[in-house]
Amino acid sequence: MIGLGEQFEGLYRLNLDFFASSLNKTLSINNIVVNNLTIIPSSALWHFRLGHVSYKRLAHMPQVYPSLSFDSNATCDICHFSRQKQLPFPLSSSVASNKFELLHFDIWGPFAVPSIHNHKYFLTILKDYSRFVWIVLLKSKFEVS
Repeated sequence: MIGLGEQFEGLYRLNLDFFASSLNKTLSINNIVVNNLTIIPSSALWHFRLGHVSYKRLAHMPQVYPSLSFDSNATCDICHFSRQKQLPFPLSSSVASNKFELLHFDIWGPFAVPSIHNHKYFLTILKDYSRFVWIVLLKSKFEVS
């Protein structure tokens, strides 16, 4: 176990004392600090806490919460790495009129961290007629066939 949460007003909060002692690290509530090195500065903390929300959206937050601060010129490596580098596919006019007439397949991976069962890829299958989606976890691309 690496952490312990406590319920407080309907939300679970990480017990920082337990977390810090289990990692033998120093933690701060305003900055994420590990061994006296700031890992996540306070100017980027809300960007991370809100799931890497865009800075354009984050700019509206101080109107509601004046104590919130962030750096609008900051760049987030995680946001840049998560964007796909492939150009969008051209628009298609093909539409299925019967079941299984048209299927769309997409493979994604490899994951940086494999799943518990060592899956590193996933295959998405979309049935055009009903828009039903299957997700198939794969250990390698060779499993697609």
